[in-house]
Amino acid sequence: MLDVGVHEVRREGAVIPLPPLSFDLLLTLAKHAPNLVSSERLAEEVWPGLVVSPGTVVKRVGLLREAIGDDAEHPRYVSVVRGRGYRLIPPVEIDLPGPAMEAGDIEAAGASSRRKVALFAVALTVVVAVTAGIAFSLSDRRTNGNSVAVPTKRPSAEAAALTEPPGEAQEPSIAVLPFMTLTQDAQDLTFANGLAEEIINLLAAVNALKVAARTSSFVFDDGETGADEIAQQLNVNHILEGSVQRHGGRIRVTAQLIDVRTGYHVWSQKYDRPFEDVLAVQDDIALNIATALKVRMDDRERPDSIRDLTGSAAAYELYLQGRNLLHHRIRLEGAGLNAAVSALEKAVRLDPKFARAWAGLGTALWLRPGYRNNENRADDHQRAEQAANTALELNPDLAEAQAVLGSLAWKTGDFEQAGHWFDRAMQQSAQDSDVWLWAGMFLDSVGYVDDAFRIYERANRIDPFNQNLIGFLSRSFRIRGDAEKAESLVNTLETSIWRDYSLAVTKLAAGDLAAVNALLAGHQMPFGTFPPSYVKLATDALQRPEQARDAEKRILDAMESSGLSERVAFELLWIMGSLAILEVAPEISDGYRALRVSEIAWSDRGKSIRQDERFHEWVGEVGLVDYWNRHGWPESCRPAQDNTLVCN
Repeated sequence: MLDVGVHEVRREGAVIPLPPLSFDLLLTLAKHAPNLVSSERLAEEVWPGLVVSPGTVVKRVGLLREAIGDDAEHPRYVSVVRGRGYRLIPPVEIDLPGPAMEAGDIEAAGASSRRKVALFAVALTVVVAVTAGIAFSLSDRRTNGNSVAVPTKRPSAEAAALTEPPGEAQEPSIAVLPFMTLTQDAQDLTFANGLAEEIINLLAAVNALKVAARTSSFVFDDGETGADEIAQQLNVNHILEGSVQRHGGRIRVTAQLIDVRTGYHVWSQKYDRPFEDVLAVQDDIALNIATALKVRMDDRERPDSIRDLTGSAAAYELYLQGRNLLHHRIRLEGAGLNAAVSALEKAVRLDPKFARAWAGLGTALWLRPGYRNNENRADDHQRAEQAANTALELNPDLAEAQAVLGSLAWKTGDFEQAGHWFDRAMQQSAQDSDVWLWAGMFLDSVGYVDDAFRIYERANRIDPFNQNLIGFLSRSFRIRGDAEKAESLVNTLETSIWRDYSLAVTKLAAGDLAAVNALLAGHQMPFGTFPPSYVKLATDALQRPEQARDAEKRILDAMESSGLSERVAFELLWIMGSLAILEVAPEISDGYRALRVSEIAWSDRGKSIRQDERFHEWVGEVGLVDYWNRHGWPESCRPAQDNTLVCN
C-alpha cells in the first residue's frame, strides 16, 4: 500500500521504509504504468528544476528495488529496457469510489485525495480497502522467465551516454571480470586481479574481438552484480569470470565464459598446475576464449605470454604487484607510485628482457612527480625515458612505452616528437584507454581542443568508468561551454580531493563564485592548500575587475615570500583568468602550463586572453606557432600577414 497522503509504503500492514526520492520514483513509475519511462522523464518528474545525470537515476532505481525486495536477476516490480528507460512490471489497477480513473489521472486527483498504491508480494492475496483516495494494485507477474536487470553501479553513466547507444553488441565482445579468491590475503587478491588483467591484454591483441578495458570491468568487483547488468553497462555479449587459489607451490584456476544473450556457458575449464605454469594457464584461457568466440587470429595475435612477458614466475608476480599499484595511483598517490617503482625495478632485475615491466617502470617514473614533491622530477623523467627506450629495444610495438616517450617529449615542449610518439602509440593500441587519454591531453595542450574531445569520447567508449578520463572529458565540456554536462561528469568522480577541486572549476565556468569559495577555501591538494583569504581575493577580482591588478600583485608577492606555494599561486591566477600565469612557476613544466592555459585560452571566457599580446608572445616562445604552421592552426587563432596572430 503506497499512501501518498502520509507518504508511506506498507505491505501486509508493515511499513516499508522509503526515502522521499524513492517514494516519488515509485509513484512516478506507477503513474505511467504500464508504459516505459525514460531516464530523462524520471529526472524531470522526480527532481523537477534540477540537472540530474542518468547515473543518479540508476542509483535511485537500485535503492528503490532494494527497499521493496526486488531481485536484479528475476525482477518482479521494476525492469529496465536497455537504452530506453524503466517500467513497472505488474499491472496497475485504480480502485476509487465513483467514476473509474486511469493511471494518468493521478495528478489531477491528487490535491484533494488520499492516494494509495498496493504492493502485492509474490503468491499472496491481498485485499485493500479504500474508503477515500486512489489505489493501485501491483500484482506480481513474471515475464516469460527472462531476467531483466536494472543497473545500480554506473559512476560514469553521463559519460557513457555521450557515446554510442548501449544497444546489444553484435560483434564478438567480452568483459573479463576480476578473478575471485578464497582468501582476503592482499597478495592473493593482487595476483588474481593481475591474472585477469593479463588475460584482458592477451585478448585485446586480437583485432576481431572487442574487449572492455580493465578499469571498467574491475568496477564490478563486488561479486554481486548480475552478468546481464554488467554486459549491458559495458556493451558486451560475453563475460569471463573465474577464481584463483594458491596452495604451496601450486595454483588452481577456474574460468568460465558466459554468453549473456542466452545465459549459457560457452566454455569452462579448471586448471591445477605448478605455479611456474601460470603463464601457460593464462595463454590457454585466452586461446580457448578466442576459439569459442570463433574469432580469427594471425600468428602475432596468438597468446604467448613468455614471448610477450617473461619466463620468470617471480618476475611476473612482481610485475603484477607494480601494475596493481599503478592502477590505484589516484587513491594511493605518491606512496603507491613509490611502491610500484620498487616492485617493477625488482622485476626487471630478475628478468632484464622483460619489456612490459620496463614499460610499466617508465610509466610509474613519469607519473610519480605529479603525485608528490617535485624535487626529483628531472631524475624521474630521465629514468622514465631510459626505461621506455629499453622496453622498445626489446619490443618496438609496445604502445605504453611509446606513450611514455610522447608524454615526456610533451612535458619538455618538444611537440613534434610528442605528436610522433602518440600517433604511433594509438596505431599500436586501439584498446588502451590510458594511451588515448594521454594523447588527448597533449592535443588539448597544443590547442586542438576539438580533436582532444573526440579522443576522450572514443576512450570513454573503451573505458566508461576510468576516473582520470572522466575528469578530462568533463574539462573538455567546460572548454566547449557546456557546464551542465561537465558538472554531471564531475559528480561521478570517486576521489573527493580531485572531485571537489574539479567541481570548483566547473562552478567557476558556470559563474557560481560562491560555490567556488565554499569548495576551495582551505581545500588541501597534493600540491598545497588554498588559503581562504586568497581564494576570496581571486574570486572578488572576477566580480570587480578593477581589483584584478592588486590581487595579482598580492598573490605574486606571497609566492615570492614563500607565503604561497608556486603551484597554488599558479592555480589562483588561473582562476582569475590572469595571464600572469605565463610568468609564474618555472618549476612547472611547459607541458603542464600549456595544458592549464589551454582551458582558459580556448574556452568561452578566454576571448580577451586570446587577444592579449602576452599570450601571442607565449605561444611563440614555447613553440606552438611553429607547430601550428606545420600541422594546422586551431580554430580560434590564425596567422596575420605581418607575422602576428589574430585570435577571435
